[in-house]
Amino acid sequence: MKGSNNDNGGRKTEAIADFTNAIKLNPKYNDAYWRRANIKKELGDIDGAIADYKTAIKIDPKNINPYFNLADIKSEKEDYTGAIADYSKIITLFPKSSTAYSERAMVKILLKDLKGALADINKAILLDPKDDNAYLIRGKLKAEQNDLKGAILDFDKGYANSYGIEAAYNSAVAKNILQDYKAALITYDYLIETSEMINSMAKSSYELYEKAKLTGEQIKLREEQLRETDAISSIYYNNRGLVKNQLKDLKGAIGDFNSGIEKNPANPESFYNRGVTKAMLENYPDAIKDYTSAIGLFPSYLEAYYSRAGLKATIQDYAGAMSDYNKAIELSPENPEIYYSRATLKYSMKDSIGAIADYTKTISLTPQSPEPYLYRGVLKFEKHEFSAAVADLTKAIELNPNLADAYYYRGYAKSGGNIQNETICTDLKKAASLGHEQAAIEVKNSCK
Repeated sequence: MKGSNNDNGGRKTEAIADFTNAIKLNPKYNDAYWRRANIKKELGDIDGAIADYKTAIKIDPKNINPYFNLADIKSEKEDYTGAIADYSKIITLFPKSSTAYSERAMVKILLKDLKGALADINKAILLDPKDDNAYLIRGKLKAEQNDLKGAILDFDKGYANSYGIEAAYNSAVAKNILQDYKAALITYDYLIETSEMINSMAKSSYELYEKAKLTGEQIKLREEQLRETDAISSIYYNNRGLVKNQLKDLKGAIGDFNSGIEKNPANPESFYNRGVTKAMLENYPDAIKDYTSAIGLFPSYLEAYYSRAGLKATIQDYAGAMSDYNKAIELSPENPEIYYSRATLKYSMKDSIGAIADYTKTISLTPQSPEPYLYRGVLKFEKHEFSAAVADLTKAIELNPNLADAYYYRGYAKSGGNIQNETICTDLKKAASLGHEQAAIEVKNSCK
């Protein structure tokens, strides 16, 4: 038995033959040319499809469909200038076609002509205020221009029809970015409820009515489609979990991540995000397990290595933490945050030289960040490299004049570590004024 795809291809070839015979009987059979062109396009015969579309237009210049088909072909071939020209021709011939304005707007977006795209989509909405696809496109345009509130207004108008899911998803993302977490939660509730209903109907139909009639290859295709719908649901659960995290509903977030994992056990993000939430609940062993699962699914998952390293350091698995930081640096060798964290770990491991090297690397990557100067200065002070310590601590103070520790250690570094030296008091007093408790005690005891 032939596979379903081959059977389908055969049926399409037969259809072309039937339309060809119909054209022989009636050379001006416009619909036959147009439909034959559609099939040729599906089979990859683009030149043949173009020829048939052009013939269909000659026979019936008032039939709008072939014009759109020709423009679509150019767009798919990335001939965006040609596609815009075709859509413009459609608009000239059919000035009330909201779809032509919408499609031209989409092509203009690809050409980064956002102003022109917005003008077109506004015209499309003016012609057809019920065109939810146009609202969806305009919402994306506004989001691209950082008008998230305007984007949400447009996305929320798209809930009612086939574009509802996509519009709702974009709306939820925008609400999350704006930190309107309660509104985002409501939208994700809608998405999950809708997707679960669709999934349930699809699975019931497949199991009760279709499975017995399908070939082996068709069954595989249908099962893949069902897996795809579950994967989409998994994304909604994952994202709703992130929103619940922001609302401090950590147990609810874990419940959503669990559902996301159940829907799609191959999604590393759900494991990672569940790990983050477990870490927030101070369940470090299980959090580490989730990070490990995420890495197993995606071996280059930088954030998972970095987060797992931090937790391993917290539970004093220094060797494990070091291994993870090293892997994270391998994946992102110009990431200053990782070097900074590894420096802290090395200090905990009594590796001052290694820590200084990592702080130095951090400084080279982020020279305007005060903390690496501060901690490198403290390490140099501990090594009795007082002049170098003063230089680092002074730089830290220049970048952030409110670092109490920087004044405290600089005072001692200036005096060579001698508490009896009067030069120490100016910096100690400044540290004390910034809330440094030990400095306050020492000022009281040693400074006039």
